Amino acid sequence: MGIPALLRYAPDMNSLVVLGTTAAFAFSTVVTFVPDWIPDSSRHVYFEASAVIITLVLLGRYLELKARGQAGEAIEKLLGLQPQTVHHIDSDGVERIVPLSDIKPGHVLRVLAGERVPVDAVVASGASHIDESMLTGEPIPVARKEGDAVFAGTLNQNGVLILRATGVGQSTVLAGIVAMVRQAQAVKLPIQQLVDRVTLWFVPAVMVLALSAFVLWLILPAEPTLSKALVTAVTVLIIACPCAMGLATPLSIMVATALLPDKAFGFRRGDALQTLSSTRIVAIDKTGTLTEGRPSVVGIWTLQSEEQADWVLARAAWLEQSSTHPLATALVSAARQKGLVLQSPPNVATIPGKGVQLASEGEANADLRVGAIDWITEFAGSLPQDGQQAVERWEQEACTVVAVAEGSQWLGLIAIADRLRASAPSAVKNWQASGRTVVVITGDRLGTAEAVARTVGADAFHARILPANKAEIVTSLRGKGKVAFVGDGINDAPALAGADVGIAMGSGTDVAVHAAEVVLIGHDLNKISFAFRLSELTLGNIRQNLFWAFGYNVILLPVAAGVLYPFTGLLLSPMLAAGAMAASSVCVVLNALRLSGADTLNGALNTNERKR
Repeated sequence: MGIPALLRYAPDMNSLVVLGTTAAFAFSTVVTFVPDWIPDSSRHVYFEASAVIITLVLLGRYLELKARGQAGEAIEKLLGLQPQTVHHIDSDGVERIVPLSDIKPGHVLRVLAGERVPVDAVVASGASHIDESMLTGEPIPVARKEGDAVFAGTLNQNGVLILRATGVGQSTVLAGIVAMVRQAQAVKLPIQQLVDRVTLWFVPAVMVLALSAFVLWLILPAEPTLSKALVTAVTVLIIACPCAMGLATPLSIMVATALLPDKAFGFRRGDALQTLSSTRIVAIDKTGTLTEGRPSVVGIWTLQSEEQADWVLARAAWLEQSSTHPLATALVSAARQKGLVLQSPPNVATIPGKGVQLASEGEANADLRVGAIDWITEFAGSLPQDGQQAVERWEQEACTVVAVAEGSQWLGLIAIADRLRASAPSAVKNWQASGRTVVVITGDRLGTAEAVARTVGADAFHARILPANKAEIVTSLRGKGKVAFVGDGINDAPALAGADVGIAMGSGTDVAVHAAEVVLIGHDLNKISFAFRLSELTLGNIRQNLFWAFGYNVILLPVAAGVLYPFTGLLLSPMLAAGAMAASSVCVVLNALRLSGADTLNGALNTNERKR
């Protein structure tokens, strides 16, 4: 990589490695096989130095490629969400179980309750609720009926669906997510290291200096010998070999990431620690990131008095005990948290898209019902005025409202929503205080996204966004500044991979974690503010390291070329050059270790706490 960069007239760190190691290896070879060419005082070999430098460079490259490849490996596990066999209905109406690979667009399939949808399709008949959270992030299953589209990998909650396949294999939305992550990581450029900017002119300068020293020592009258010229040129190249410069960045990153207080977060890629400090936009997913990612009961309205709220909740939870629907789970969980005693689950009938009721000989004789307001209205009549006001208030807060009735009598309403994380508002405020713009991006509906963005104080929001569109929005935001994207789900993976820095919730999916560079441990979003501050401190330390590394080069390169020889008789040998190179590395190491001081890290943490 270093030689092509030289040929392109764009030398980088690899070019310095090639020059230094090649010079050391070639000089050592001459010392080994033609020692008479070299003065006695300079007969030293540097095979091990060349080998160590190359080994470390290759190791770093291997770890980088391995980290990049893990995202693809993890996200390919998504394809395992598709069933390997499906219920295929042929043209004669005969149903057979066949391999998924046999399915083609236009084939008719049957999907039972509790099964995953095997392909992208359109509902030919039937009705059910589909859990699409893996694609949209919306925690509450959506109703799907004849004519609606469904997607591979999503979960059929209840009811039997007859589907007509529209997309199979690599044509599914699920396969598209895999392709998007691969593409985002393939085209994503590595961070432009500060050292790369300097080496653009430093490498040509070293080459010119080494060649000039070689020529001058050949033509000058003072010992114009080939051996002296060769030793001087090699000394220049060895002393320019980027040991200290190579340590300047990774060492600071290693020290900073190894001493994180309370294991607040982890860095899967060290360059993310540098990039964080220059991010100007924080784009964040809603479900599971700003919110807890699961529906919870947030309010109850009763027809008579507030004292009956627990009784209404208990009646609804008792009826919903046997359901696996997330709304039913929220009702049962809330009842148990309140210590309400639920009797044995009753015999219930599920009305797809409407709700559940006590099973009886006729629908008109069903006593207790829990479900959609419109459905309950068919039996209990219009909702009272104060109930309508409660519904309007809850809908503005992005809640889903469940109605409860017994016979022709309204019992109450229960509001269910995905609660905000306690740290969300303060975290958003901290990010904005540091000069960053906060944008909420979610696959959830418009009303929910608007309510959440308003509550946390975000600068902007985007709703009803599919995974492909999330990545597109992140790309467009990058035109306004570097973007940090925070997410947790499968649907966030393309955006996490496409952002300048992807930050994944540690409790999120493996796919999200492997697509991100930073992993947040726990659920406290305020820790991200500390990550920004630590990034600033680390980048400052890196700049100091580079000063020491290049300062040593600037001072000693002329000495290595022999500029002091006419006045003092001083001329560095390759051995002394290697020692000076080691001394420079020691300075960089000691400076980097300053980051590990308790005062530095505690100061960063306290700064973050004061902002909170």
